[in-house]
Amino acid sequence: MQKKLALLGSSAWPSGRSASAPPSDVPEWMQVALDWLSHTDRLAALVAFFALVVAVWSAAITRRGVRAADRSAHAAEAQAEAAAAQAFDASSQASTARVTAEVEALAAAKGRIDAASPSVVVAITNIDHTPHIAENLYDIQCPHPKTTKVEGNRYVKWADWHFDVYFVITGTLFNDGAQAVRVYTNGPRFYRGKHPLTGEDLAEPHVCDPAWDARVLYPGQFASFQIFVGQQVWDWLHAFDSKPEGSESELRDSFTFRPGGWDEPSTSVTIRTRSNPLVRVTPEHADARVGDLKARVRPSCPVNVHLDHFREYPESLDQVHAELRNDQDEVRSLYWRSQMARSLREERERKAAEERLNDDDDSASAKSVE
Repeated sequence: MQKKLALLGSSAWPSGRSASAPPSDVPEWMQVALDWLSHTDRLAALVAFFALVVAVWSAAITRRGVRAADRSAHAAEAQAEAAAAQAFDASSQASTARVTAEVEALAAAKGRIDAASPSVVVAITNIDHTPHIAENLYDIQCPHPKTTKVEGNRYVKWADWHFDVYFVITGTLFNDGAQAVRVYTNGPRFYRGKHPLTGEDLAEPHVCDPAWDARVLYPGQFASFQIFVGQQVWDWLHAFDSKPEGSESELRDSFTFRPGGWDEPSTSVTIRTRSNPLVRVTPEHADARVGDLKARVRPSCPVNVHLDHFREYPESLDQVHAELRNDQDEVRSLYWRSQMARSLREERERKAAEERLNDDDDSASAKSVE
């Protein structure tokens, strides 16, 4: 360093002056600085000081950059959350719109089905509470022959286990719509009779489908029918094997109504009959080889009749689309999937009910022990 200063002095200062001393016209502060820098340790300290200042300045700038990056990250996170919230709102709105559209479409389909479905009134006009016995239920004429009131006890021996014990239910149909209706029966029989209120003669409906014995009911037309609700003695007796004493067996008959020129939409009415016309008898001399099949026929017993009306509606837009395309395979697939889902739901409900019942029994047992 001293050599560099000497060279600087020899080249910069005029001749005649000493190289070891600066000229007299140099400012005092510069002389002090030159004297201070003439020491190597002081120069190193100055360089270290400047390096420290640069490091502190760089750290400050870096910290400011980190803070700015942190603020940018928070802003980006807030924007992402806002975008996610907007996406969720849009998804919710789309889902709500889809559900609303599906509900409106199904409601419109239901309205069209109701408008196009047959409108037939099923009326039960008389229920005979006296059980009847016949060897074959299908050989009985309709209308049922008039019978007198049964007095005393009637017994069925074991050899007559195949005989039918039945009740007679009488009713009328009335086509309340503006179109002809095809009527398919499962149990009811039509006959020529009279209206129970007006006494008007009612003709037997014409056969329109001999293979199924389907009848046609014109607009405003009445028709009389009878149902011989019954089953064999064996079935009556064993219908209550797993039920408490005094239970009633339920039998079902039905009507299915279809438009005159189309199969759909259809409406069905199920007639559920519950009764218990037989009393099991166990004589001491019963033949052990054939078992105990002897029974007493009640002279009269309650007969409970209920009518269930059913009209099938589409359950989803997929079903509506499949029906509009007349894709019977897809319609059947959707139907079976719906039935499986319903069966699984009923099974879960049954298990839940059994668990609740078991919990109640456990609680009652614990209380009794206490």
